[in-house]
Amino acid sequence: MSISEKIIKDIEMLSEKERKQMLDKIKEKYMANDVILLSKSFDWWENEEDDIYNEQ
Repeated sequence: MSISEKIIKDIEMLSEKERKQMLDKIKEKYMANDVILLSKSFDWWENEEDDIYNEQ
């Protein structure tokens, strides 16, 4: 079992309240506050076929 799998297993064993507190701490410590999350639907942004629209 990898370390990440063990951590997830341990988190799943916590109560809902403890899990939320743990995840809030992880977010606070390891995630940036100013983030834009893009889903798979934005794959067109990096489409090489559409490079004709980029400034050259």
